[in-house]
Amino acid sequence: MNTPKHLGKILITGMASLLIFTGCSPKNEATNGASSSPGSQATSETKPEFKGKTLTAPDGNFEITVPKEWKDDAALKQLAKISASNRGKEQYIMINEVSKNDYSDGAALEDFKNTFISGTAVSLKNYKEDEVSEITIDAVPATQLIFSGEAENIKVKYIVALLEKGNSFYQLVTWSTESKFEANLSTFEQVLHTFKVLKETSAEETAGTTAPSAAPSANSNEPKVMKSKDGKLELTVLGDWKEANLNEEADLQGAKLSSEDYFIIMKEEKDLFADDMKLAEYNKIIADNMSAGLQNATVSEPVSLEVNGQPALQSEITGEVDKIKIAYLLTTVQSSKHFSQVLFWTQQKLMAEKKQGYMDATKTFKIIE
Repeated sequence: MNTPKHLGKILITGMASLLIFTGCSPKNEATNGASSSPGSQATSETKPEFKGKTLTAPDGNFEITVPKEWKDDAALKQLAKISASNRGKEQYIMINEVSKNDYSDGAALEDFKNTFISGTAVSLKNYKEDEVSEITIDAVPATQLIFSGEAENIKVKYIVALLEKGNSFYQLVTWSTESKFEANLSTFEQVLHTFKVLKETSAEETAGTTAPSAAPSANSNEPKVMKSKDGKLELTVLGDWKEANLNEEADLQGAKLSSEDYFIIMKEEKDLFADDMKLAEYNKIIADNMSAGLQNATVSEPVSLEVNGQPALQSEITGEVDKIKIAYLLTTVQSSKHFSQVLFWTQQKLMAEKKQGYMDATKTFKIIE
């Protein structure tokens, strides 16, 4: 018997990683990018003096000081608790708080950093990591990252600080077009060092804390047909889904990073398996393979349904990936010549509100044989 393609440990590209929103204008990007940054000059012992205006999170949990000429940025505000920019100089900042409740017990800053790096490396085209260093912000250890890549076809460079206090992780993201990064680096470093947590939160207080979702766009409820490269697979989803690179074996895949929505689809020819392979057997193998790649996994009993007239089985799987709590909706579909896997996933705490949408989208799955 051939072993089916198993989904294993799916990379969660948007979870705690950088939301790929540049805010930058292509006309401000030079044709040739600047040379690589020599790295941050700030140290854990020094905190540059900086005068500006103080921005405070809506819940009053934290604040940061930015240059007086920086302004609230409506587009960025949709994605962060604190955001500001000086678009004339291509200077941008977003800050979010992420609850440790979204992670398994004992998750530390190193886990948050690893999740951020792995997700961002997939989300940014031509991702290049220039520097990872340890600094001090608000009297606690912090990790500083400098990296570059392409977002929305614009060459961008970032300096990011990650830290933890109480029951929260904090993500401070500053960036510029690559050609202007060197000129902006000192300002970014000074701004990052002004960050202060005003109220350390408990597990109960951060139970619902997460990065804000982007405001609905004009086409947020419009159907979008997504097709595989060979044109043989098709799925209809609602809203601003985009093609994504989540799994190298997937035949069709997509994501809405700002709202933590992901899917992949794989198809396999029946001829690769024993003649008596049943859908229930195939479904169990896939579910078992997935749960084996998760910590604290649970798998619901499969429910029978039809997907575009084809027999299917559907299960909900929960577990932890790199200490992040994830929930999956797995549907295996049997057609005349193929077994297919349709997998949607998001954070565990979001699955209840998203599940029906995932189910509706799954029922639109089509395969041309």
